[in-house]
Amino acid sequence: NDELISSDAIEGMVQESVSGGSAVKMEVIDFLNDGAMPGAASCLPVLAVRDDVIELSDTGVFLSGKLQTILPAYETGGLLAVLGQLSGAAYALQNENAQVSLRIGDTKAKLIPDARQPWALTVQISLEADIVAYDIAGVYGKEEGLDNAALSTALAQVVYSQAQAAVEQSLHRYGCDIFGFAARLCAGDASLRGMLQEDPTATGDIEVRLDVQAQVNHVGGELTPFLS
Repeated sequence: NDELISSDAIEGMVQESVSGGSAVKMEVIDFLNDGAMPGAASCLPVLAVRDDVIELSDTGVFLSGKLQTILPAYETGGLLAVLGQLSGAAYALQNENAQVSLRIGDTKAKLIPDARQPWALTVQISLEADIVAYDIAGVYGKEEGLDNAALSTALAQVVYSQAQAAVEQSLHRYGCDIFGFAARLCAGDASLRGMLQEDPTATGDIEVRLDVQAQVNHVGGELTPFLS
């Protein structure tokens, strides 16, 4: 298909994907300014065509203006969770007998430096999700309805795995700090910034711990069961 896509249409797709929790929010000025912190990297949504459908789900990771790797949709979800930008994302939790569709609501992420290890921090992620469709048979169901506690635990585990994969691929494998970890650590210790100026690759050695808490809620009105 040789049809051209206007810049306005692309911008609209990006904004829609950002609002839907499937694309990273990154302004061009942010992309250009990321080099101000030694070792910092930047990222941009990737426009792709799959089966004649244009979509934004992957994320390009750049260091010194050069593309280092592309995070697929799964890792992009983890990146968005660490950045606190996962609101609007859709999740489906399922096993062989049950499926529940969720929409992520409020999402918060906080970077907490380790007081005892200067090059380590904890990412605290908290999020809420609403149930939008369900099949209550199986592990997520109880006689009185859906088991929100089990759903909350399952969602937290999925988001944890996504965030872990994003950190592993971008930070530890390619040395690209697209999360702002180094900036947060250096803000409390000027000597760390000096260390980074001497060796920007030290960002790849940051020890990252993840703490994910999720709360799944029912919404008002009738839920829509999946059709069998």
